Amino acid sequence: MSRPCSYDHDAARACVAAGETYAQVAQRFGVTRSSISWLFRKEPIGRRHPSRVSDRGNRRLLAALGVDGRDPVRVAREAAVSARVRALRAEARTGGALLVGPLTIAAAHAAGLTLDDIEEVFAVPPAEAARVIAAHGVR
Repeated sequence: MSRPCSYDHDAARACVAAGETYAQVAQRFGVTRSSISWLFRKEPIGRRHPSRVSDRGNRRLLAALGVDGRDPVRVAREAAVSARVRALRAEARTGGALLVGPLTIAAAHAAGLTLDDIEEVFAVPPAEAARVIAAHGVR
């Protein structure tokens, strides 16, 4: 059986409205299921808003459109945490490990420091840091 080049889109929509599944309609018209589901997209592919464009392979397009896709508040928070981690690392290199209590370790982890960062900055082994973090209920 050869596949038809085209099929009646209105008839396919009517079949789906009557309760048939996309697979059943596709089999009836001899086309793929995805071609039937394509009929029910809310917007044509070419008219999607640029902020919803996938960033896979479209980095140049997104950069040209000025679409970052990242939350500005989150970006600012990550930048602040990163700057503080760099400052703590520099301080630890020059003056040795910083002596802190368990609440500081838990708060540092809550602010975004990893167990490796905590080990480097505060000289607390990851197992001990994990125990302290769990004891204070920080995730």
